[in-house]
Amino acid sequence: MQIQRSDGRPLGYGGRSARWRPEGWLRVVLGAILSALLIWSMGAALAVEAGTVRIGVLAFRSLEQTEARWQETARALEAAVPGQRFQIVAMHNEALDAAVAEGSVDFVLTQPEHYIILRNQHGLTALATLMPLAGGKPVAQFGGVIFSRAQDGLRDLHDVAGKRVAALYPNSLGGFRIQQWELVKAGINLPSDVAHLEFLGQPQDNVVSAVLQGRADVGFVRTGVLEAMAAEGALRLEQIQVINPQSAKVFPQLLSTQLYPEWPFLVRRGVPKELSKAVTLALLNIAPDSPAAYTGQYYGFSPPGDYTPLEAVLLRLRAHPGRLQHFGLADIVDKYALPLVVGLSLLLCAALAGAWLLFQDRRRINAALHGLEQAEAAQRIAAVAFETQEGIVITDASNRILRVNQAFTQVTGYSAAEAEGQTPALLKSGRHDALFYQHMWSDLQNYGRWQGEIWNRRKNGEIYPEWLTVTAVRDPAGQICHYVAIFTDVTERKAVEAQLEYMTLYDSLTGLANRRLFRDRLQQALYTCTRSRQYGGLLFVDLDDFRYINDTLGHSRGDDVLVEVARRLVEVVGEAATVARLGGDDFTVLAGSLGTDLAEAAARLEQLGEALLQVLGLSYHLAGGEYHCPASIGVTLFMDQRESAEELIKHAELAMYQAKEGGRDGICFYDPGIQVEVSHRLELERDLRLALQRGEFFLCYQPQVGADGEILGAEALLRWQPESRGLVSPSLFIPVAERTGLILAIGHWVLESACQQLVLWQQQQATRHWTLAVNISARQFHQAGFVEQVREALLRTGADARYLKLELTESQLLLDVEDTIAKMAALRSLGLSLSLDDFGTGYSSLAYLKRLPLGQLKIDQSFVRDIGKSDSDDAIVQAIIGLAGSLSLEVIAEGVETGQQRDLLHQWGCRHFQGFYFHRPMPARHMDSLAGVAG
Repeated sequence: MQIQRSDGRPLGYGGRSARWRPEGWLRVVLGAILSALLIWSMGAALAVEAGTVRIGVLAFRSLEQTEARWQETARALEAAVPGQRFQIVAMHNEALDAAVAEGSVDFVLTQPEHYIILRNQHGLTALATLMPLAGGKPVAQFGGVIFSRAQDGLRDLHDVAGKRVAALYPNSLGGFRIQQWELVKAGINLPSDVAHLEFLGQPQDNVVSAVLQGRADVGFVRTGVLEAMAAEGALRLEQIQVINPQSAKVFPQLLSTQLYPEWPFLVRRGVPKELSKAVTLALLNIAPDSPAAYTGQYYGFSPPGDYTPLEAVLLRLRAHPGRLQHFGLADIVDKYALPLVVGLSLLLCAALAGAWLLFQDRRRINAALHGLEQAEAAQRIAAVAFETQEGIVITDASNRILRVNQAFTQVTGYSAAEAEGQTPALLKSGRHDALFYQHMWSDLQNYGRWQGEIWNRRKNGEIYPEWLTVTAVRDPAGQICHYVAIFTDVTERKAVEAQLEYMTLYDSLTGLANRRLFRDRLQQALYTCTRSRQYGGLLFVDLDDFRYINDTLGHSRGDDVLVEVARRLVEVVGEAATVARLGGDDFTVLAGSLGTDLAEAAARLEQLGEALLQVLGLSYHLAGGEYHCPASIGVTLFMDQRESAEELIKHAELAMYQAKEGGRDGICFYDPGIQVEVSHRLELERDLRLALQRGEFFLCYQPQVGADGEILGAEALLRWQPESRGLVSPSLFIPVAERTGLILAIGHWVLESACQQLVLWQQQQATRHWTLAVNISARQFHQAGFVEQVREALLRTGADARYLKLELTESQLLLDVEDTIAKMAALRSLGLSLSLDDFGTGYSSLAYLKRLPLGQLKIDQSFVRDIGKSDSDDAIVQAIIGLAGSLSLEVIAEGVETGQQRDLLHQWGCRHFQGFYFHRPMPARHMDSLAGVAG
């Protein structure tokens, strides 16, 4: 029974002697103090400008930067809470402490450790928890990373012992405290168990640099720091090794510790409840794409997290023994030496006075003995009633346990000898905050009784629920003298309730959500999509041949299939969607956050549906045989709450029946417009898969010329002419080939065909000096064995590698820079040359560019198109030509369509050109005729 007073101290179950009561003068003193506090609080309230709400924000950077960051959030609150003006006041720790103490701020946004201190000292309450973005995902928690250099071979927490450790500063949560706690739990204490502990201060990059440079063996940083440095190019993640790596499903960053809630948004005592509620709702309704979230660099706010585990860590580490509420005797003496001396003096005086009073009462004690003999009989009767099946605890007013019954021992594991003299905090579980006990204390004081469910901890550490009734016992003078607590262990009842709840929400066969739970989650998704203005999607999955399996093999085998179907569905969607079984062989998949663009959302749902069809089309091994049970899928999209959850399920089901009517084992959208687009795309994909077999691909060649117009070579361009339709634009079929992986086979065919054409040109005197450029896709370039594939193509065809040029795009370089550089060097060793295509449209770093073994830069036609018309394009093209010259690279401009463009490019130093002004793409025979004319 964790009973505490409203000020956080344990609540007692007992009373003082009714003989001598110093409460009279104490009430006078307490009344004076309370009056002073009331006057002070009224003054603080009057100090706040009418209609102005002040929000104190803890600042780690300059005050101006902090106020600017949160100004849009204040505007969002003003828009949501009419009649109030919200003012952001950025402060450092000491100033914010003082502002809270004097009541000059109404709300506070601060870091978790500071919140715990403010809550214990001033009773602030958390209204919401900040959700920043991590890896593009919203999170409401953070943790710490313990790391070393990759080559040092440190893997386990015990490897930290005896090493040199670098951290941020002693009171940094993410940069020291929570890592220290993980090591303490592993039996390693700082600084005694390490060779050296050094605090380097902000920024946290200092810690990373110290480890990488060998000045420290182990570093502590907050989660997200390593990824941020990697994104900035200041660190390669393969350089470091995470020690004690942890995996959290909803937390995408490197992690070594337990997760703790992010920054809380707090309210000060005395702020009107209506205002607190309005502000809380406003915070929770801030959209991720709003100016407030963008300027504040966060995703939004969530309901307040549980900061109890973090408080427990700080207490165990004695991080702030002078500032937290619960601390040991040594801390009390250290902080309150003078008050203790005064208090002990007063206690001595009280003891002397008490001794005199006891002497005076000696006569009365003898008279009372007779009454006690009469009470003994009543006590024996009460003792029988005391040993019931319910646990009973009796305490005095000083919160000391006077007596417990046998049921108490059976439930808690503590014997009477272990419990008596202790306080009920002996059983404290840590699951309840100070506000919980304040309400309990208020009920006991006002009504003399409290009843409710509470979580306690047994002697063996197990946390259990109990139903508790606490009754205040008053003496004849009306003063509380004892408290009697009666409790019952409700663990089994809670387990039954949980099982019943599970049965009402989950499918008993597959463990998936049932229709009721799925409908609730779909309704929540509708609400979320309405707020975020993003699309969500619903897929209705029905097995095509399930009845045949059920009828021929029996229901038991049918159940096996349903269980396997559920497993496959969950395996495909993972954490990104909700899978449910509505009944029979009907399953649904709910996918949210598909983006704000309808076409993009439909494409993502189509990809998910295709993945589901593929995995459900795999065979099932049943009763010694192999069976197939493909599925039909109906799909519907939603963005707002114009339609109910049941209506959306019905739409998806109707689309599923349309898929069955269309031949089964397919996907159909409820929206006819989307379905037409999907059908066209699927038809294109089917034709594309057969194009190589049918020989429908061919190459065209666009000449590349020199300054005098002489043909120097060409670029090979892929074209597709299906039997069932006209010429298909590469802009339509190349993305489909990339998405489906067909680009690998197509790219290999293009390379082989280009090498064969190169051999034909090398056999003719007029064309033997021509080079041939071939575009290589990112997926093709990064596949394993690509260099060997190029080598084999050259050997098989006999093409001279000196005249083969591979064109790569800037986006390919960013996927894996080191692998790209190594692969390009291997290709150059074959004798061919490399060109960087579409230069200027990507984000390649000059630091990487100078390391690449390139021979040519190709200016993208989007810049060439407007030269002579756009000063910015003129400047960009001239800069590219100058950069190529400084790096000793050849430069070629594509998309040259006018003589003015050609002249300007020549004037700026470009000597190679490609475009309609010279030649359009043409078959190989026309290239040969051009060579004949030139000859």
